Amino acid sequence: MLRTMRKNLKSLSVILWLVIAAFILSVFVTWGMKGSYGGGEMGRQIVATVDGEPINYKEFQHALNNQRNLYRSLYKDRYQEMLQNLDLEQSVLDSLVDQKVALNEARSLGIAVTPEEVQKRILDMPAFQQDGRFIGQELYRQILEMNNTTVQTFEKMVGNEIVFNRFRDLVTDAVVVSENDIRSEYMKQNEKAAIEYVWFDYSNFKDEAEITDEELAAWYEEHQEDYREAEKREIRFLVVDARQVQDRVELTDEDIEYYYEDNRDAQFYSPDQVRASHILLKTNTTMSDEEKVKLRVHADELQAEAAGGADFAELATENSDDSSASRGGDLGFFAEGAMVKPFSDAAFAMAPGEISGVVESAFGYHIIKVTEKKSAGYQPLEEVRERIERTLKMDYARDDVPEVAAELMDRLDQGETLDDLAGGKDSGYTIRDASFGYEDNIPFIGRNPAFADAAFGLTEAGAVAGPVTVPQGSAIISLVSVIEPRVPTLEEKRQEVESIYRIEQAKTLARTGAETLLQTAAGGTLADAAVAEGVELKISEPIKRNGYIEGIGSTRPLDTEVFNLEAGQLGQVTSLPNGELVYSLKERSSPDEDSFQQEKTNTRTQLESSKRQLLLTSTISELRKHQEVIR
Repeated sequence: MLRTMRKNLKSLSVILWLVIAAFILSVFVTWGMKGSYGGGEMGRQIVATVDGEPINYKEFQHALNNQRNLYRSLYKDRYQEMLQNLDLEQSVLDSLVDQKVALNEARSLGIAVTPEEVQKRILDMPAFQQDGRFIGQELYRQILEMNNTTVQTFEKMVGNEIVFNRFRDLVTDAVVVSENDIRSEYMKQNEKAAIEYVWFDYSNFKDEAEITDEELAAWYEEHQEDYREAEKREIRFLVVDARQVQDRVELTDEDIEYYYEDNRDAQFYSPDQVRASHILLKTNTTMSDEEKVKLRVHADELQAEAAGGADFAELATENSDDSSASRGGDLGFFAEGAMVKPFSDAAFAMAPGEISGVVESAFGYHIIKVTEKKSAGYQPLEEVRERIERTLKMDYARDDVPEVAAELMDRLDQGETLDDLAGGKDSGYTIRDASFGYEDNIPFIGRNPAFADAAFGLTEAGAVAGPVTVPQGSAIISLVSVIEPRVPTLEEKRQEVESIYRIEQAKTLARTGAETLLQTAAGGTLADAAVAEGVELKISEPIKRNGYIEGIGSTRPLDTEVFNLEAGQLGQVTSLPNGELVYSLKERSSPDEDSFQQEKTNTRTQLESSKRQLLLTSTISELRKHQEVIR
């Protein structure tokens, strides 16, 4: 069974990554966009403190990376476009501060969580289940390690999430919404407006923009500070990581035995276990009562065959809806509570060789055969020796990385070069080249203030700095050159500058055309003005607030005005990301009473959720004033 699970390790770890990201993001990183990022604290490993509790750079970087990955999964091809409108670094840091503020207040109120509650929460996570049961401690640990997370860190995160949820409920449970609130919100969400409009797309004016060298030079002169390049460092560096060091780690039998004894209860104890096979006939929420009755009759028939001596594995292979069907229904060994409760209770009450009656669970109807039982006990040392060796070697290697990096620095002090260090027999080190500004992402490293500090502390070619802690291990840096701040010449940036200037000119032309049309329409209708100006008039489908018009995009900027116009009344010229819009209201409609009654419950839920979030946000904002936050 474990071998089968390991085949699914990659897919499970992807799911788990989303679980980990969800804790950091949906709970803590969606509280707002306020705050600032940077300053002296960013030059060290601590980016902020809340009442003396640090937020370290690794924690910040982990949350930032998860936020980026979440947006990639949400926006896909539009990720880069959306990223331009988001200040993720400020948002993430501010949200981590809010997390600390909320958790500090929760603890001061006596809100706590027990280890048993954390364990139950993890056991209930679909990411750690296969065929309805927990995947096992070892695979659980491996998945966490693949996501650069330890068991201790992850379980602390789960505990914090439980504490935060209790704090949130305490703060927001008093929220109520009235019938009038619900009706007003529903009407606001479902009121529709259709508009007549003329769209002045910027792209249609690019070719009309006439650009002379003199105009372009004058524009660049005025905006050249926008193109100033910050001071940079061109460097070479190598990284010592634990994988390169673990081969030099030597373990003694005493090391292994000590680890085994120290972790016997936590890692190597096996509770009472049952090995069972089953036949599952799945049910689902879309089934009618008649379909469920027919399925139950079929389950009773299969149970009778199995109890009568038919080959259970053959019955499972031919009839079971579970993935274990290919193994004759075999589920391997599992502990009590690892399966859904009705299944677990039945299996642990049976003797080896016994066939159960039909057992109903959330998954459907089961027929269970218990094939073997194991009493609780400890795994023998020899059975887990290789696993302990791998764990210890990696743990010791991580501890040895700074020492190895310091040894390499000593060799540099004695006259060797980075090339000498990387060129040694079986060194395993790779030299990488990078050029970056202080605030830039560093190739192969990412955003790392400690690394940037070390590099920018070098001023002479050939000077070295380190070791510097990076996510992969310890880095040693050698300066190639200092690239001074400069403003590129127009010729260096001509293509980029000309493109931007052309867009600016196109915007001016589009805006002029839109304002001319609006002036023409002021004495009559937009339709007549469109004919007079020789532009195309279109009519939109009825749209709700924050709607969408094909070829234009989001209509959110119109919401305040358009739903307050009378039919035929002109709106103002509205600048949207890709053009200028001139419009008038054609018609506006409100939802009827029947629709409101049908959707009242959903609207209440949405409105309550929104008000709770607002109350939570304002509460945390107020709490911030009474906790010392240093960035």
